[in-house]
Amino acid sequence: MDYLSNPYQEPPRSNLEEGHHGIDFSYYHKDGVGPAIDGTFIQAILSGRVAGLGIERLPYGNMLVIETPYENLPVWTAELFAMQSGSSLYILYAHMLNAPSHQIGQNVACGETLGQVGGSGFSGNPHLHLETRVGPSGIDLPSMIFYETTATLEEQAAYVEWRTGNTWTKYDPTPFLTQAGAH
Repeated sequence: MDYLSNPYQEPPRSNLEEGHHGIDFSYYHKDGVGPAIDGTFIQAILSGRVAGLGIERLPYGNMLVIETPYENLPVWTAELFAMQSGSSLYILYAHMLNAPSHQIGQNVACGETLGQVGGSGFSGNPHLHLETRVGPSGIDLPSMIFYETTATLEEQAAYVEWRTGNTWTKYDPTPFLTQAGAH
């Protein structure tokens, strides 16, 4: 049985690295008995294009960010996130088992397999970490890393902007997932 194992926590104040900006899904089992989530396929929630990519980099490990422009969203989704023309919904899928096989700019279809649940990056156990942001359309996040000594200044700046900057409006993905099931 799957569970929301770590819910969304209110976004931090600007320029502070705090809170849990997404939601985590994992299976619970005691003493190794029961199903395990690692290896479960991850499917795209919406159609869009790959805007972000991370391969074995901290904190997200193997991850993808999919951008869906306002014009391509169902009306109820744009309303839920209070979006306007020129903005996009960005969904981050993190801690994947293997490096994503997708490339920046590649289109993905709703329901397309993005990878498998894993425990890469800062992850105490295998789970899917999911974040939602609204921001200007057309932004690429080819690499956003912070907690590694090999991170470039550009990678660190991209991470800081994603996590604490003013380019993005952070949203709890739970209401979207709940309403998506009704549509």
